[in-house]
Amino acid sequence: MNERGGLRQAALALAVVSVLTTLGAGITAGVAAGQGDDPDGSGTLVRGKGDPTESGTGPSETSTTEDPGFDYTGWKVVNGMPGDSGEVASYRLPPTSWKPFASDYAVSFTDKSGKAYVSGHALANYYGNRCKDGGERVPGGWTVLADTVPSGDLKTIAEDAARGWARGYGTNANGTTGTMTRAVAKEVTLDDGTTAARASIDIDMSIFSGVCLPTKAQVSVTTIDTSEGAKTLVQARYVSAVGITDTQWRAIGQSLED
Repeated sequence: MNERGGLRQAALALAVVSVLTTLGAGITAGVAAGQGDDPDGSGTLVRGKGDPTESGTGPSETSTTEDPGFDYTGWKVVNGMPGDSGEVASYRLPPTSWKPFASDYAVSFTDKSGKAYVSGHALANYYGNRCKDGGERVPGGWTVLADTVPSGDLKTIAEDAARGWARGYGTNANGTTGTMTRAVAKEVTLDDGTTAARASIDIDMSIFSGVCLPTKAQVSVTTIDTSEGAKTLVQARYVSAVGITDTQWRAIGQSLED
């Protein structure tokens, strides 16, 4: 498999994930699932738990609340899977250019042995970049709720999550990984007043070639502590003129709730 083909396959294999994606090869374009948004399309995929249908044109709930610092009126609310206590983490997305899927869509990055080193659910893909490769849409970004982990130091958890998801996002099908910046978490206050930790990593994409690829990508995570453990929102994007704006990028991260 050549590099360009590997990148395309990896991209398509992560953008719709209604299946458990065991992409040891990683992704460099989105969390997608196969050709034509078909969970049985290209990529190293095995069927996992979850509803293979998307959630209509968007989540069933729409936010009409104006939070301090940002007006989320009209934004979509994406809900995660309920935990043992019934509590559900959620985040918000702009009303256009995003394609959310069912909350139980499962996605993971795996190592060569097939063991997942990061996993999550409640996926959404960004198609505002309007890019296609071989007739298939290539997402310019995605969001996912990482699976809950035991409570602990929020900064440490956020840094670990950022490194894991960036590793998957910045590695092509041949196992080549782009150079990454160091994850340094900081404490932040979300728009609902919750204390959180946030860490970001920039990925040098210039070593890769292929349709839709920019020279830089970015992964950002926001972690909060809950009664069930630490919950993390993962955001990934191509940094480009037709990508997710900085304002929307920050607002998505600020919208995490439990």
